[in-house]
Amino acid sequence: MPEKDITFITFVGRSEWAVVNSFWAILYHRDLKPSKVHILFRSSDEERAESCVEGLNQILEAEEIDCTIEKHEVKERFDLMGPADIVEEIMEKAQESKIVLDITPARKFMASGSLVQAMKRDVEDVYYLYIDEVDEAAKRPYLDIPLPRQELLEMTGGEHFVKD
Repeated sequence: MPEKDITFITFVGRSEWAVVNSFWAILYHRDLKPSKVHILFRSSDEERAESCVEGLNQILEAEEIDCTIEKHEVKERFDLMGPADIVEEIMEKAQESKIVLDITPARKFMASGSLVQAMKRDVEDVYYLYIDEVDEAAKRPYLDIPLPRQELLEMTGGEHFVKD
């Protein structure tokens, strides 16, 4: 039986590193090979979104994963339903796929509505990459930050992934 396609949903927030490093951590710890990545971003973060696409493409290329990346613009105002509606539409189109939601880089208003959609659809893979202190070290590639300072949390099953 062929493996299910994986649809990965993430967000652009204040830091490109949060997007790239959490994606890298999830692939590293879970050995996921997404077939499609969706990035939600505010219009004021369009340049940052482009930078994130470049970073994710570098990881995908290094891991030899054939994957497409699609960006979705969210209105500027803090409308909880804007991101939720986009995530719902993505999930609707990806019904046959496994959904992976990474809320690490998301602004709260983007994560909130998206989490509601994830709960409605019983999404089993919701991740958050915790770093003990967001300082200059957090602005480096994932494996350049001491791994004991980081913990990848899979929030629906309560799994924790830490490398010593």
